[in-house]
Amino acid sequence: METRVIYTVDCGNTRTKVGVWHNDRLMATRVWTGDEVSADLEHMVQTYGRPQQCVYCSVSGNAAAALELASIFGVPAFHVTGSECFPLDFDYTEDTLGVDRKVAAVGAASRAGAHDTVLVVDVGTAVTYDLVEMRGLEPPVFRGGNIAPGIELRLRSLHEHTSRLPLVSPDGPVSLLGHTTEQAMRNGAVCGVVAEIEYYHGRMPAGTLLFLTGGGAPDVLPALPQATHTPDLMMRGLYRLYTYFEKSKEQGIYNIKPQDDKKEF
Repeated sequence: METRVIYTVDCGNTRTKVGVWHNDRLMATRVWTGDEVSADLEHMVQTYGRPQQCVYCSVSGNAAAALELASIFGVPAFHVTGSECFPLDFDYTEDTLGVDRKVAAVGAASRAGAHDTVLVVDVGTAVTYDLVEMRGLEPPVFRGGNIAPGIELRLRSLHEHTSRLPLVSPDGPVSLLGHTTEQAMRNGAVCGVVAEIEYYHGRMPAGTLLFLTGGGAPDVLPALPQATHTPDLMMRGLYRLYTYFEKSKEQGIYNIKPQDDKKEF
């Protein structure tokens, strides 16, 4: 069987993540926070093959990696904006829901069991808490969620909105109580997010799974043994949408909502 090579690209607020798929298998991922995209993209293509399709989403408005990849190799780039018909129902005012949260919910639904309920926590610039319910429902249901400041944003806000508190990195040891101002600030930011996660997870239906994703997830994972680290949730969500859209197209189903007639897939 011929290998189908698909690249999925998540353009976030502070980093860009790319996944390479061979058929339904995720072969590799890369994360960039600077200008090293071009050279690394070339290396990925040499290693894993020329893409046949690029599927991407962007919350930052910067989709340089996805568009560069598509341009270099002359392949289609499908921009998932969130206006498409998703394989989920939304108990939420849908046009206010960020595309990153939608895609992560699709990724969670594709990874979890058919009768599971999942709390998806994405620890990034912001921390998002979203509940996705399968429980035999078809399609699964996005039940709602919340948004809070991320770890770095909490630390930066303390520095910028006080006269004497320093700018502290989230990287470093974390304990229950600090013995310097730097330790106290880092503990407060990291342990505050841990406490939020425990609070929300503890109030969800019994048996709810806890998925942690995002660049800040490793900062809180050691304190959350009940959590499953799912760093590739956005990659899985984008690939699931690619296969869903392709199947819809084969069945002659119009997949883009009527108000958005500028995309092709």
